[in-house]
Amino acid sequence: MASELTVQTIKAPTSGGNANKILIGSGQTLIQTGSVIQTIHLGSTNVQRKATTSSSFVATYLYNTITPKFANSKIIVRAATTGNNNTNNGTNLVYTYYRTISGGSATILREGEASGNYWGIGQVYAADARVQAPLIAEIVDAPNTTTETEYRIYIRSHGGGSVELPATTTEHCEMIIQEIAQ
Repeated sequence: MASELTVQTIKAPTSGGNANKILIGSGQTLIQTGSVIQTIHLGSTNVQRKATTSSSFVATYLYNTITPKFANSKIIVRAATTGNNNTNNGTNLVYTYYRTISGGSATILREGEASGNYWGIGQVYAADARVQAPLIAEIVDAPNTTTETEYRIYIRSHGGGSVELPATTTEHCEMIIQEIAQ
């Protein structure tokens, strides 16, 4: 049975070998709700560009993995790169995240749906000309697992033209995944 202790202040000793330290026993962990448990970072100019004309989502090469320490944690996933529609016919680049837990099937994480078309979490669009634009993708997820979890950006074309992510072969891509204690 767990116990609960309510105190107003915890103070560390001000002198001696453990001055200004509050010690937690070996093998024990003190977790503050809302605190960052871990941060995983990918910052690279070596992310291969993915191009597609598919109207269904396809996997890009921009991904990263995290192994959550607690099943009830929230996971914040952020990516920054560029994308483009490589045509001049009003094609949308639609993007979203997919999550894969322990090498299983990829599950779409999206917002928005209209007429059976999944609009993902964002789009890059220009009506009359090729466009290359910043692409920011951010989600908060609750995968309910402590096993390896992959987050990957998927893209699709809406309008039939070619779309690409990242927009160039030397583009800098960032992806940060953070586990937040609940």
